[in-house]
Amino acid sequence: MADLTVGSSSSTLADASLDDGGPWLRACTRRRREKSGAKLKPVLRCSTAQRPDGRRPPAGLSDLVEDDDIETLKSKFASTRAYFLNSDNGTHFLDTLLADLREAFCDIPLDERDSIDVLCLGLGNPAVDRASLRQLAVLDLLIERDPRLTRSRTQLYDPVFRSVSRQFIHHLGMKVIQRNEEACYQLDPNRHHLVILPHCAPVLINNLLFTNWTLDVISRLVLFSNGWKQVRCELLASGEPESLIAEELVYIHTLEPLVTVGCCNCPVRAKRRGGSKRTEEFDFEGMRVQWFRRTNLLSLPSGTWTIRSPNKSGHSSNSTEGSDLVHPKTVARNDRFYADLIDQQTVSHFVDTLSAE
Repeated sequence: MADLTVGSSSSTLADASLDDGGPWLRACTRRRREKSGAKLKPVLRCSTAQRPDGRRPPAGLSDLVEDDDIETLKSKFASTRAYFLNSDNGTHFLDTLLADLREAFCDIPLDERDSIDVLCLGLGNPAVDRASLRQLAVLDLLIERDPRLTRSRTQLYDPVFRSVSRQFIHHLGMKVIQRNEEACYQLDPNRHHLVILPHCAPVLINNLLFTNWTLDVISRLVLFSNGWKQVRCELLASGEPESLIAEELVYIHTLEPLVTVGCCNCPVRAKRRGGSKRTEEFDFEGMRVQWFRRTNLLSLPSGTWTIRSPNKSGHSSNSTEGSDLVHPKTVARNDRFYADLIDQQTVSHFVDTLSAE
């Protein structure tokens, strides 16, 4: 059995890590510890005030961490924007993403201002999480570079938003949706829509499609989310049968053969022998621009647009403002289709209320 250690070669540091005031130190094998010269990187340990049960919080729940103040957040945001504006990798990623949007919305002239609505779901909390901050910076730059997008018609929601992140999003001129509908937001059929779901569970996309299951809306919809084909392959590799995937993600399954995928963030085969050359931008791994050409949608069999999930329901009358819609899946079940899906009920004691603003 591998020898695990918590701490470093210094017993003082190890003892301090066990005290409530000290940091947690990463556990690793002896071989790895010796290879790294016993320099173990501390990981953040939250106070017991943030952990009502007094135990160490689960890994990855950065929303237990205290937010940056607004000025610190502004400074970090400016630095993050600078990366995408000035570095070779950052500018290449941004330029190819913009090129994909031009192709996806090719029927809208670039000078037709404010013609595309933006909905961003599952961003995370940019006041504590670097990935969320980088994704927000890219959204901000897309709006700045593409005149068809506008801040006043950009709406975001994540159940882990707290007062600082909501304040900062408002500072950027964007809007925060007040209610969690688990992606069941009805989109205006007379508008074009860019929906961004950074590393969100596939069921959220399925819920969004369910709510807007009409030819007019789907043909005007562009997604920047995890690649559908990659998601299905991962589910199959995890042991989910094809029949269950088709049942649980019926709307994704129906449209997958017709999806058009952009070039942004796609790995390119390396010339030398070996695997693919890494070209995916950090914190955007696996994300693709995806859309549906109207001519392809018209080729679907008759009756496609009458498909309804087992939980029959009607559409919401309000666009992205909340509804009483009963959607195909809720967060009541814990399965692979819900990877990374957190709602406000799950983390209610992490999230301050909207009334706190």
